[in-house]
Amino acid sequence: MTQVYYAYSEADARHRDPLERQLRNLKQRGVISDWHGRAVGRVNARGEVSPHAKDADVVLLLTSSDLVSSDYLHGPELNLALERHRKGEARVISVLLRPCNLKGTPFANLPSLPRDGKPVTRWSDTEAAFQAIAAGIAGPRAATTATTAATGDEGSEAQPAAPQANGTSAGTAGAASRPAATAPSGPAGPSSAEVALRPDEIGPDYTAVEQPGAAEAAQGAAQGDAGRKFVSQARAGSRRVAQLVYQANDTADAVARLESAVRSEVSRGAELDPAGSITFAGATMRRVRAAGKTLTSSMLAAKGRYLIAVKVIDPAGTESEQDAMAFAESLTSRLLARIPF
Repeated sequence: MTQVYYAYSEADARHRDPLERQLRNLKQRGVISDWHGRAVGRVNARGEVSPHAKDADVVLLLTSSDLVSSDYLHGPELNLALERHRKGEARVISVLLRPCNLKGTPFANLPSLPRDGKPVTRWSDTEAAFQAIAAGIAGPRAATTATTAATGDEGSEAQPAAPQANGTSAGTAGAASRPAATAPSGPAGPSSAEVALRPDEIGPDYTAVEQPGAAEAAQGAAQGDAGRKFVSQARAGSRRVAQLVYQANDTADAVARLESAVRSEVSRGAELDPAGSITFAGATMRRVRAAGKTLTSSMLAAKGRYLIAVKVIDPAGTESEQDAMAFAESLTSRLLARIPF
């Protein structure tokens, strides 16, 4: 069973109770077996290693400017956690409590929660933020209870589950002919959130777009769809980027969903690149362009059991179609490079 350990600054003690409520829920569901936490200060953070940190399967770093400025970052406990992470003995995750600069920290390149890269204090509903964090902690394990197709559209722009010209979700067309979304078979691989790009990884000026219904989506993820599907939007000026990362049942299912999504795009007036399929890092990729008032350039790809979709939307038409498609292809290639098989 999974043991969770978390460390936080004394200045962030108010966030401990909502986090522990979510951890208690995970324990009741059998996702984790237990958890332990530790407050660290500027002075006493160095030198001590909790025995729980040595045995934890998941180590959470509740990050804020106070934690980042403490001695904890240079102490043996964090060094041990990072070493265990590198060896695959534990999973270290940065939980974003308050805005802070993580560049240059030992965990700057580690997975972070909430999945959209927005710190807890910037959510209008902090309880929903901690629900999303719990869903990310659960990871692929929570997918074992999923029984419905996870790529369906939720009916709002907030769920841009795939780059469709009309805002609907990729993979919805032909869903009845595909298998139900039972738990993926074989090795779990990285969660969908771990494959996806954070806003700052898309580009230095990109920020997350909070989507209507985010609280409901987080609640649904906490109840069993965590790790299976990740959708997000980010914005820089007038340009938006929507991402979908979805774990299908197997390779054949991922390819079937890709082809279904492409057919759905074309049926709505989008144009499939005449070059057809592209191959990158063992993946099949498709380029799709949607003409109209808004330039929309999409890349869809299947690799292993993963379905990837990236949509670049430029309402102002400030860049060429070629540049927008090159950007979408670059982002998709970076996502595919994170899938190790």
